[in-house]
Amino acid sequence: TPTQFNEVVRAHRIRTDVLRIANTGGAPLTFSATTTTVQPPAAKWLSVNPASGTVAPGTSMDVQVKIDLTQIVDGMLQGAITLASNDVYKPSVSVPVYVEVVPNQPPQITACGVNPGRGPVTTSFQFAGAAYDSDGTIADMYWDFGDRTPVVHQAITSHTYAADGTYTAKFTAVDNDGYKAAGTVAVYVQQPPSASWAPNQLTLMAARGQSTSGSVILSNGGPGALIFGVDEVMGIQPRLERLEADVAASDPEAMTTEGLYAENVNSARSQFLPDSVGAVVKSWISPLPIAVTWGIGAIHGAG
Repeated sequence: TPTQFNEVVRAHRIRTDVLRIANTGGAPLTFSATTTTVQPPAAKWLSVNPASGTVAPGTSMDVQVKIDLTQIVDGMLQGAITLASNDVYKPSVSVPVYVEVVPNQPPQITACGVNPGRGPVTTSFQFAGAAYDSDGTIADMYWDFGDRTPVVHQAITSHTYAADGTYTAKFTAVDNDGYKAAGTVAVYVQQPPSASWAPNQLTLMAARGQSTSGSVILSNGGPGALIFGVDEVMGIQPRLERLEADVAASDPEAMTTEGLYAENVNSARSQFLPDSVGAVVKSWISPLPIAVTWGIGAIHGAG
């Protein structure tokens, strides 16, 4: 027993079963066992131990049946165990063996990181990795730091680099069937820069239709290379500053009306008007001809 084997085994595994040979007669039973594989025919995945023996009357013997799938990835296997004995009624018995091979799933990397990601050669970089195997166990995990130093068989470890450069550290997990998965992380080893710039604030002024430019000097006082980029800060409104009257008067687009620059336009209220009356704060093209005298004034007592 049994009279037939029906097994489901994961790829690259070894399964051991038992074939029990019983002697219910009154004389010793001698036997020999051989195996054959039909599918695939060339693979030696089926074996027995012992291959021969003697069973005393009224006793039994267990024969180990080994299904070795270390070289088989998937598929349906078919084989047989043939028992030849001195049993006059059943001198030869065949025990079919059917095996369904389930493909193995590699492990999955669930974490792969370094902290900090950038630093000088004196930095002790902290590496952390983790992995999971859905159909087995994790047999080994190790880090290769990318600088030709020996790998470290730990999931969490630290490492210090001896020279500046950009390194690719690799974390590898191996499951109990030998399947591997890996993740990588970039490590930037360089001396720290020290940035400074002048001026701290850049003020530019341009009239309508004109352009202007300025410059900022960026300096690096540190031993390492300084990597920089320039971003435009959107949404900042330009600050409107009042121009002097003589400058405003030369603005070809400045539009005034009669009496705007005259003194004491309104004798009753001119004493409360600020000194800046008459200067162009902002100019624009009038959409329609100006038919009446107009301007901007301050009403005393209105705050």
